[in-house]
Amino acid sequence: TKFWVTLLENWWQNGQLDKITAEGEFIVKETKRQLEQGDDKNLQQALVIVARSFYRQQDFPSADKFLKYASMIRQNNEELYSLKRELKAKSEEAAKKLIEEARKETDNGNFEKALKILEQAEKTSNASEVQDMVDKIQRESGIRKFLTDANALRQANKHEEALEKLEEASMQFPEDERIANLLAVESKEVEKIHNEQAEKNAKIIAEKKRRLEIARRLRLFVQEGKEHEDQKNYDIAIISYEKALKITPENEELKKKIANLKELSAKEKERQNAFAMAKADLESYFSNDDFNSAYDKGKEIEEQFSENKLQIAPIMAEICLKLEKFAEAREYAMQFETVKEEELLYNYIRGMAAYHNGENEIALEYLKKVDEKDSSFRPGMSSVIWKIYLYKFQLGIYIFLLILIFPLIRFAKEAMASFKMKSILRKIEKIRETGDYEANLSFLEERFAKEDCPNPKQVAVMFAEALLRTGNAQRAYDIVSNLLKRDAKNPHAKRIAGESCLILEDSSPIGMEHIQNLYKMDESRKDVVEYLARTYMRLQADHKLAQDFILKFISLNPGDAEAVVFLADIYMKRQSYSQQSQKIFERAIKIAPEVPDYYEALIQNHRKLDNHEEARKITEIARSKFPAEPAFMEGYEPSPGPGSGMRIGLKNPSSAYPDYDNIGAATAPASANPGGYPDYDSIGNDTDSAATNPGGFPDYDSIGEDDTPLPPRKEEQPEQPPQQPAFSGPAKVCPHCQAQNSVKEYYCASCGKPL
Repeated sequence: TKFWVTLLENWWQNGQLDKITAEGEFIVKETKRQLEQGDDKNLQQALVIVARSFYRQQDFPSADKFLKYASMIRQNNEELYSLKRELKAKSEEAAKKLIEEARKETDNGNFEKALKILEQAEKTSNASEVQDMVDKIQRESGIRKFLTDANALRQANKHEEALEKLEEASMQFPEDERIANLLAVESKEVEKIHNEQAEKNAKIIAEKKRRLEIARRLRLFVQEGKEHEDQKNYDIAIISYEKALKITPENEELKKKIANLKELSAKEKERQNAFAMAKADLESYFSNDDFNSAYDKGKEIEEQFSENKLQIAPIMAEICLKLEKFAEAREYAMQFETVKEEELLYNYIRGMAAYHNGENEIALEYLKKVDEKDSSFRPGMSSVIWKIYLYKFQLGIYIFLLILIFPLIRFAKEAMASFKMKSILRKIEKIRETGDYEANLSFLEERFAKEDCPNPKQVAVMFAEALLRTGNAQRAYDIVSNLLKRDAKNPHAKRIAGESCLILEDSSPIGMEHIQNLYKMDESRKDVVEYLARTYMRLQADHKLAQDFILKFISLNPGDAEAVVFLADIYMKRQSYSQQSQKIFERAIKIAPEVPDYYEALIQNHRKLDNHEEARKITEIARSKFPAEPAFMEGYEPSPGPGSGMRIGLKNPSSAYPDYDNIGAATAPASANPGGYPDYDSIGNDTDSAATNPGGFPDYDSIGEDDTPLPPRKEEQPEQPPQQPAFSGPAKVCPHCQAQNSVKEYYCASCGKPL
């Protein structure tokens, strides 16, 4: 270290200060042991020379650092003490200059530049004055920034955002009067805007209700007129359209419709008069036993007045019977089969036609029904019945004699019966394999009526399936309903019962149960979900099962306003609060933003879920929209109990919101929703859109076995992509997607809809 002192003093005398400062760190690094020992006077002197060089170069922080290193050596050094005093004085002087310069920049509003100057001052002085000034500048800078931003928002007419900015500023700087004064002014401005908007909203809601009521009445009258017009009740349709015209007198389309209907009414009356005269001629020919002329007249009437065929069908059936056109007589009788007033004539025509065709058993069945109610219904009917009985009696005697005389005939008869039964079974099996039930409807009906097959359940289900496919859903349901009384677990009968009730739109408890069983068999049936949901809404059902199906319907149809409002009213009525009800209330607000009940229900829902912050936000939004509603006023607390704190939902939502097609269009876009609500179009739409898993036509071999398992539920089935199945033989075209399917299939293998 003595050599370092000599070298550094030589550099000092020659003014080579850069060489001295460059070696300072090296000296400290290489003399750590001597610094720790603290008794090397030469090292102390070398460090003092380094500090003096930094001081001469005006680098006061570095000079101070090396003086601290020199002070670690416990030797008396007057030069060290003198240099410390000079360094302190110089640092304070430099700091004061920087502080004064920073103060000037602050007065000019250059806060960033002032802070940079104070950073330099902190390097030369540790005075608390520097830190105090830094805090003061940062505070003033923050206040001025808040004021500048708030004033910019006010000039842009964004008063609510300006108020939020000022509230944030008042929380950070509560003692500043400038912020407090501007906050008071802006609060009054926002309150004024809210009051004006609330008054404007009230006028808009009133006008909207008035227009909705007019639209509801207009739609009701037009719908009534359309229904009567379709039924060709033109005079009644004109009355409905005239009521609609009173609501909208300027509607030229309604005026043209009324004028057109008046012309149609006049033509229809003229046509009906012509039909009445032609029918009178037909009855005159018939009463005079001129059956050929009557037949020709009837055909002429059918050609000219096809819409009145049912009115002349009874007399045409008797005319054909008189002319021995038995097949045609039967066809005419089938037209008035369901007419209660013509029940005797229907049974008479069917019986006489069957008798002349040699079907004595069928003839006797129909004619006995007539004879029991009116034995003198038509001349000669009783004699025909006795002829049938006599034929059966004679045939019995012949058979008895043959049995007595020829014992072998018994075995021949058994063989013939066995052959006949095998033929019937082969034909049934062929029908089952080909799936051609419609073409064999008569055969299946005969087998079902006679019950001559070993497995009558199989025939009953096949016959019911054929009826269902040919559009006779009521009779198909009657057959499987009787079958289910004896075999309640038969899955195929349960499926047909469900399909029949769905087609018949049966809303009775038993019908709804069958349709629910149909849904359990195939949970991909969207049409079943829609029917159950809409039926429950129509019946005003609010039990758990109804809620579940309505919720499933909403998940499949998130845009259905009627279902959302109905379910929201149920939740309000039952005070059911959950995450799911929260979504429903939010959708109801989007559909009907002018109804305060849904805001109140959503607030209660958040409170029940302990989400008080959200409840507070929605309360503020509702208060701004409905300032006159007591439920949203400050300090309001609903009392406990059913229906407290809110109005219970409407019993019939459709009566309060008649025009659901236009509700969504009347509301503001999602971006303009109060409170920044999310996009409610996707609420509830969280169900899996799994591919439909259509099943083929059931295997009737297993019908009648009580342990036949039900089809697996949807969650138990492995998800597979739909694919067109390979098949050979007769094909059937799907009416929905035009895909080819086997005739044995009941559901389309491509789209899953019923064939």
